[in-house]
Amino acid sequence: TSYSQQDGVLYNENKTILVQYPAAKTGDYIIPDSVYEIRYYAFSNCTRLTGITIGSGVAAIEHSAFQGCIALDGTVVIPDSVTNLGNQVFEGCESLTGAVIGRGITEIPIETFAYCTNLNSVTINGNITKIIGNAFLYNKSLKNITIPAGVTEIGNSAFFGCESLKDAYFLGDAPTMGSNVFMSCADSFRVHYLETRTGYTNPWHYYAAEPFRVSYTCHVQNIGWQDWIAEGMTAGTSGRSLRLEAIKIQLAGITGVEYRTHVQDYGWMDWVADGTPSGTSGESKRLEAIEIRLSGTAASTYDIYYRV
Repeated sequence: TSYSQQDGVLYNENKTILVQYPAAKTGDYIIPDSVYEIRYYAFSNCTRLTGITIGSGVAAIEHSAFQGCIALDGTVVIPDSVTNLGNQVFEGCESLTGAVIGRGITEIPIETFAYCTNLNSVTINGNITKIIGNAFLYNKSLKNITIPAGVTEIGNSAFFGCESLKDAYFLGDAPTMGSNVFMSCADSFRVHYLETRTGYTNPWHYYAAEPFRVSYTCHVQNIGWQDWIAEGMTAGTSGRSLRLEAIKIQLAGITGVEYRTHVQDYGWMDWVADGTPSGTSGESKRLEAIEIRLSGTAASTYDIYYRV
């Protein structure tokens, strides 16, 4: 009278709580939208589970729900409907390669993705304020991480042992840091922070740190190359009837800005990147249009805006 089952999966009577998934059940599984709670240890050590889709009705995933699902691969998406995430939910899911954390969650609990040794892509939503200790412990395949602007606290050893982690990009002011947060990461590990944010130094908590921003310069008729400027300032001239002839754009602290120009009589030039000139010099040809795009880590972290 208190339980029900579907395809061998145990639920409460009205299928709003997923109680237990059979340990020997193989393949992928889609959690029905009727489920609002995944009970603690529900999928724990289900070593033949290869994929999971969490329904849009799920609001709570209790502790250790998917702990030790060693065959669970691909990317797990925690939907925005989830507001309660327990500890160690995906600990030891060593085949996982990606994770997207929904916007309903404000804290990443202890050891959420610990020992997910093949996890190489993590998207943290902008509503996260705390990353609790050991959250990404020994994620040996993770190469970079973006910390949203709202994060104010990162706990002890949150990224300890992420031996491939080379870059951490901080979008907000410097958060409170526990001990050994990035200990035993890649030898070349660096912290990158927006130049306009506060609280950073170099080194910062013993880690090499550098600011990043976009800067640019234009080659102008009768003037030549102007000084480098940044952060939305106007390049070129206004009211002087002087043509732009070339442009260079670069990012500090990160790479991945690409651009091309439409030049008088020539049309669109080839794409160039990271400070290489686009346009002409000494040919008296005006720039007529420009396209700018981001690539790599810059593309996954930022947007770029411009006008002519």
